[in-house]
Amino acid sequence: MIELVSFNHLRAAQALVDYLNVQKISAKINKHENSYLVFIENEETFGQAASILEEFLNDPNNEKFRRASWESTAGHYIEENKPYRSSSLLQDIFSRSGIVTITVTVICLGVYALMSVKDPEQIFQLLSFPHLGETELRSIEFFKFLTPIFLHFSIPHLIFNLLWWWVYGGQIERLHSSIHLVLLTLSIGLLSNIAQYLTSGPNFGGLSGVVYGVLAYCWVWGKVRPQDQVFLPNSLFNFMLVWLLIGYTGVLDSVMGKMANAAHLGGLLSGLLLGLIFTSRKRS
Repeated sequence: MIELVSFNHLRAAQALVDYLNVQKISAKINKHENSYLVFIENEETFGQAASILEEFLNDPNNEKFRRASWESTAGHYIEENKPYRSSSLLQDIFSRSGIVTITVTVICLGVYALMSVKDPEQIFQLLSFPHLGETELRSIEFFKFLTPIFLHFSIPHLIFNLLWWWVYGGQIERLHSSIHLVLLTLSIGLLSNIAQYLTSGPNFGGLSGVVYGVLAYCWVWGKVRPQDQVFLPNSLFNFMLVWLLIGYTGVLDSVMGKMANAAHLGGLLSGLLLGLIFTSRKRS
C-alpha cells in the first residue's frame, strides 16, 4: 500500500475513499494519532488517485463525491465507535488557524485600530521601512525591515489581506507547523519589503507581499506533492496573477490605496522559490 493523503477529519477521508472505490481504485483509511491516512492498495493506480485527490481538494462538496458515499459498498471506518459530531462555526473557523495565524491577524487589526484613534503618521514612522540612505548602519532599527507588513491604510486593504492570510497561512500552519509558517513569513516579508523599498522608497505597507508568497507557496506544493493536502486551486492562482497585473495599471488605487506592486511581485517570486526548495527537500 502507498499513502495518498492525510486528513484531520474522518468525514473528508471517508468521502474521498468512497469515491475512489466507486472508481475501482481500492483505497482504505487507517487512523494514526489524530489523523486519518488514506492508502492506495495498488501502486499502479496512484497517479489516477492523485488526480482525483486534486479534484477533491478543489471542490470537496461536489455532488459526485456525495453520491459516491451512497453508492460505495466500502465499510466505513468509525473512530473508537464514537459518533461523528459536527463542529460549531466558531470551532470550524479556529480549526483553520494556529497561534502564528492568529497573532499576525491580531497585530494587523491592532495597528489599524491605533492608526484610527491616534496620530497615524506617528504609528507609520514607528513601523515603516528604514531610510537606509539617510541612516548610519549602527543606527538602523532592523526590525523595521519586517514591520511594514503590519501597516494597512484602508478597510478593504486590511480585510482583503487578512482573509487570504487566515485561509492559506492557516493551511500551512495546520498541515506543516507554526515554525514553518514563521520562517515563511519572515523570509517572504523581508524579500517583498526590500523589493518594494528598492522600487519606491520606504512609504509603503501591507501584508499583501506575504500573502502573495503564501499563496504561491501553496500552489507549488499542491502541484508537486498533492498528497500532502497543501494546495491552491488553479483558478485562484490565475486570479492572483490577474490581480497583480491590474495593480500595475493603478485602476484600483482609489479603492485599495496605492498598491505595493513590487512587494506583490517579490512575494510571488519568493513564494514560488521557497515552494520549490521545500518540496525538493521533502522528496529527498
